[in-house]
Amino acid sequence: MAVLDKLRSLFQPDDEPPRLSAYTPPPVQPSAPIQLSRLSNGLDQFFLELGGQDRLKILDLCGAPATTEYLFEQQQIPRPDPFYRALELAFGNGPGYLDRQLEEDRVAIFVEHTLDHKEGEFDAVLLWDSLQYLRPELLGPVLEQIHAITRPGAPMFAIFHADERAEEVPVFSYQIQARNRLFLTERDRRQPAQHFNNRTIDRIFRNFGPRKFFLARDQLREVLIWR
Repeated sequence: MAVLDKLRSLFQPDDEPPRLSAYTPPPVQPSAPIQLSRLSNGLDQFFLELGGQDRLKILDLCGAPATTEYLFEQQQIPRPDPFYRALELAFGNGPGYLDRQLEEDRVAIFVEHTLDHKEGEFDAVLLWDSLQYLRPELLGPVLEQIHAITRPGAPMFAIFHADERAEEVPVFSYQIQARNRLFLTERDRRQPAQHFNNRTIDRIFRNFGPRKFFLARDQLREVLIWR
């Protein structure tokens, strides 16, 4: 007992102990945006499907200036579409952006600003990663519109994040450096509306033509779809 009393005395000084300020954790430093250059077998196959033809109208849902310039150099006719701008304008980002895709007035804003093209206008489409940010209620009509504005047999190149455990994924800007090389720059991060494995991709494109899958080491699943 004497030993316990001695220990208590060490922690009970006569003077009032100084008051400690509340602990403030150090600020979290934001990570630098991802930038990477990567080979793309899916993109190489996309250009192969163009069959060496020029003056083809190609819909680009990313619209990076470097990609537009590259397509012009290849004697094609690129048509950038403000898809990501429409997505952000109508639904925003962060918590709740997927729930807001159920609001009729917001859907009307989205439809007003993207994919407003003529029936059968495009010979090919660069979808990039655009589809994984649309919940099923909006994804279906968007794919119907893409089906309508492309000609039969048109190749379409899409990218999906393959990590099914990811709560957020980077939204990339895609710049074509060569017919088989891409430069990716992270522009944002978003919660994916759903995770797209091969079975899911087959299901959402069931009204299109054949699909060909390419899985890279960096967890990006590339898919070539024919209209």
